[in-house]
Amino acid sequence: RQRPLTLTAVGGCAAGVETLLCAHAHLSLMCPERPIAPRLISRSPTLLAGMAPHAARLVRAALDARGVELLLGTGFADAPSAPTKSEHLVLWATGAQAHHWPARSGLASSDDGFIRIAAQLRSISHPQVFAVGDCADWGGSPGAADASLPKAGVYAVRMGPVLTHNLRAALGQGQMQTYTPQRRYLALLATGDGSAIGAWGPLAAQGRWAWRWKDHIDRGFVAGFAAPD
Repeated sequence: RQRPLTLTAVGGCAAGVETLLCAHAHLSLMCPERPIAPRLISRSPTLLAGMAPHAARLVRAALDARGVELLLGTGFADAPSAPTKSEHLVLWATGAQAHHWPARSGLASSDDGFIRIAAQLRSISHPQVFAVGDCADWGGSPGAADASLPKAGVYAVRMGPVLTHNLRAALGQGQMQTYTPQRRYLALLATGDGSAIGAWGPLAAQGRWAWRWKDHIDRGFVAGFAAPD
C-alpha cells in the first residue's frame, strides 16, 4: 500500500487530459489509502495545441492541482521510468494517425496520409470513394483555401447525415448535398472533480455548470443509440 499507483496518460490532447484527470479521481475514491503518481507524456512540446490559451492555462492548473508530472516533447518509449519501475495503468490517447494504404492506393492524400475530400465528402481524385471523420482531410470546394479540420468528433458526427444522403444520391436517389463545417465548436473537458472546462473559440471558463452541461449533452448523445422499447 505504500507503493504509488502509477497512472500515465500518453497524448497531450483533450482526450489524454480528460481521461487522466477522471481516472485519477476514480482511483482516489477506489483506493483512498494508496498514493497515486500521475504522469502525462506527449511528443508535442505544447499542451492542448490549437486550444485557446486561457483554456490551456485552466487545464494546466487542474493538472498541477493533482500533482501531474508533465513530460512534453517526449515519446512514451523515451520517457524516464515510472516511479514504481512499471506502469499500473496507461491511457493511450495519442490522436488520429492515418493508415498507409490510402496513399499507396493512389488516393489523393495529405502529407500525413489522410484522404483528401471535397465538399460532397468525396475523394478529390476518385469521386466514387467517400471518406469522413478522422480518416479524411477536409479540402472543401475545389480551389478553396479551406484549412484542414481538427480531428474532433463533432465534425465526424455532423458529416454523418450528409454522407448518408450522398451515398443514396450516388445510387440515383436525389442530388448530392454539400457539407459545410462549423467555424468553431464547443469543447467541454471534465476535470474529474464535478466541474469541467469549457472552451468556445478564444473564450474559456470553468465550473460545475460546465460539467452539468457536458453531462446533459453526453447523455443525450448516448441515448440516441439506445434500442427502442
